[in-house]
Amino acid sequence: MLRVLLITMLLLSCTQEKIENFQQHSSILGIAEQEKLRTAQFTSLVGYGVIEFSWEDDRGKHREQGDFDFWKTGHSISLRVTKVGELIVWAGSSNGDSWMFDFTGEKSTLRLNDARSLFADALLALQLIGLEPIPVTTQGWESGWIVEFQQAMPTSITKEQEDGIWRATLREPIGVELQETHELHWPKTPSNIDLSSSVNDVELKIVFAGLSTIVDDEPMHRVFDLEYLNEKLQPDVIERITPSP
Repeated sequence: MLRVLLITMLLLSCTQEKIENFQQHSSILGIAEQEKLRTAQFTSLVGYGVIEFSWEDDRGKHREQGDFDFWKTGHSISLRVTKVGELIVWAGSSNGDSWMFDFTGEKSTLRLNDARSLFADALLALQLIGLEPIPVTTQGWESGWIVEFQQAMPTSITKEQEDGIWRATLREPIGVELQETHELHWPKTPSNIDLSSSVNDVELKIVFAGLSTIVDDEPMHRVFDLEYLNEKLQPDVIERITPSP
């Protein structure tokens, strides 16, 4: 009788574990589907706010803060940072290339395809700041991702890679303006984001003051056009880094 009882308890324990695992996977897949629907509304965006960030180059470590203008289309990003009205950094990624115009030194510099630059990997950056969905498999989050949600909004995202770890803390949801939609029905996205990386020692704090999907009056054909930006900004130095095959 005791043996039967022990076997029954063992089977129940295994069954309970399977149920919990199934529920966990089911919950993750449900959250992932909601994230896909939420972020699908953000195909094109314009935003603004304040930013503080640090990076490292041949001149050492730098820390800057200022106001920013932000544009997104698909998996392309363009971010212009100004301080007291003066341009200090313009970083972005589009068509497989990343760039960073740096006006913080004695000579203005354009760095092309530098893995240390802000937003070198546009899709990853968008995922970490909550504007693109986190990838999933039938078993849950894709390998390397650790994600926490509260009230249908990502609050903590970690991406583990072979060369290091990316971490993001997200809070304070903000409404994203939609055409012909009352603000009570605007989709939400985190507005206050702390981002850090051991991959390239980048630290970034973004606070969005506004975001909109209405981009008809925005210079979308220019802010992602590296050739145009280079012609207009005319950096003193251009550093080209060929991406690894």
